[in-house]
Amino acid sequence: MKRFYIACAALFFVTQLHAEPAQLKPLKVESIKFVEKTGNSDSVGDVVLPFVSSTQPKIAKKINDYLFITIASTLAPSKAGDGIKRNFSKEDDDPMAGVSSLNYKVVLNDGKLLTLHTQGEFCAAYCEGFSSNYSFDTVTGRHITLQDLLTESGIQALKQKVYAARVATMQQTIKRSQKQSLKKTVKHKKTNDDDEFEHDAEDEILLYQTCLTENAETHKDEMKSGDLHELDYFSIDANSVSFTHERCSNHAARALDQIDEFKNSYTFQSLKPFLTPYARYLLLSVKGPFKVPTGISEQVFYGNIGPSKITFLVKPAQGYDRMLRAVYFYDKYRQPIELSGTGSTWTEINSTNKPQPEIKANWQADTLSGQWQGDGKTLSFKITP
Repeated sequence: MKRFYIACAALFFVTQLHAEPAQLKPLKVESIKFVEKTGNSDSVGDVVLPFVSSTQPKIAKKINDYLFITIASTLAPSKAGDGIKRNFSKEDDDPMAGVSSLNYKVVLNDGKLLTLHTQGEFCAAYCEGFSSNYSFDTVTGRHITLQDLLTESGIQALKQKVYAARVATMQQTIKRSQKQSLKKTVKHKKTNDDDEFEHDAEDEILLYQTCLTENAETHKDEMKSGDLHELDYFSIDANSVSFTHERCSNHAARALDQIDEFKNSYTFQSLKPFLTPYARYLLLSVKGPFKVPTGISEQVFYGNIGPSKITFLVKPAQGYDRMLRAVYFYDKYRQPIELSGTGSTWTEINSTNKPQPEIKANWQADTLSGQWQGDGKTLSFKITP
C-alpha cells in the first residue's frame, strides 16, 4: 500500500521553486473549545482544537481544514470566534465520540514549519490516552508526509535503524529484569518471604520476549511490502525528527510495561543522508533548487462538483486492500462523505443510494478532474490544491 503512495509522490512531483516570502513569520495559533455533545455522552470534557491565522488566508485555511477534518471530521470555521459547527448523519463515524479530553501544544513555529502535538483521552469500555503530531509547510500549507522528508532508500534505511533501536531497548529491559528477578529470588529463599515480584518479573520478561517475536515478524513483512507503519508517527521540532512506535502492552498489561511507547529522535544533521532536497531546505536551510512535493496522500484539495464548491481530503493509507480512502464535503452543507477507490474511481461508501454515487476522474499533476455520477445525474468534477 505504501509503495503505491511513494509511487504517487514521484508521479505527481513537479519541478518548481518554493515561493518563499522575503521574511518568514510564525503563524498565529489560537484555541477553539469543542462544546458539542457526542455519541451517548451528555457532555464533553476539556476538548480544545488549534486554529491557525496567517497574513495568507488561503494557507491558513488549508492548514485548518486539514486539522479539523482529521480531528473532528468537519470543515474549519472561517475565524476562531465562529466556533466549531458540524453536520452528521447516523451513517457517519464520529471521531469525537468518546473523547473526554483533548488539547494541543505548538512544538515548532519558525516561519517555515508549524508542528502541533495533540494529546487526549478516549473512553469506551475503559479510558486510554492518545496523541498525534501534525507538521505543515507554512509557505504552501502542505501537510508534511514522510515521503516529503525522506528518499525511498532513506525510508528503508531509517526503518532498519528505528527497528534496531526498538529491539535493543527491549533486550536491555529483559536483561535488567532478569538480574532484578534473580536477586529477589535469592533474597526470598533466605527469608522465606512470599512476594509477587517474581511473578511480575516473569510476566514482564514474557511480555517483551513475545513483543520481540511479533516485532520481528511485522518488520520483515513491512520491509518486504514497503509499508511505513514503523515510521508513521513522527514529529518535527527545532532540531530533530522523532519517531514513536506503540507500546508492547495492551491496556490490561500496561502496569508491567516499563518502556511504554518507543520514541527515537534523530538530529537533522544525522538524517541528512536520508533527506530529500525539499527536506534539506526545510530542516537544514540548504539553498538551491528543489522539487516541491505534490503527492496526494494526506493533502487537502478544493474544487467543484457541478456548480457546488467542495473540500476534499485524501486520507493516509490504511489496511492491505490496495484501496485509497478520502472524504469530501459540500462546503454549503459541511457533512462528511466518505470515499473508497483506486485514485481514478471513488465510491461513496456510506451512501444509501443504489447504485452508490461514484467519482470517475484522472490525475494530471496535482489536479483531479472528471465526472461525478449519482442520482441519475452526471456532473463535472475537479479539485486542485
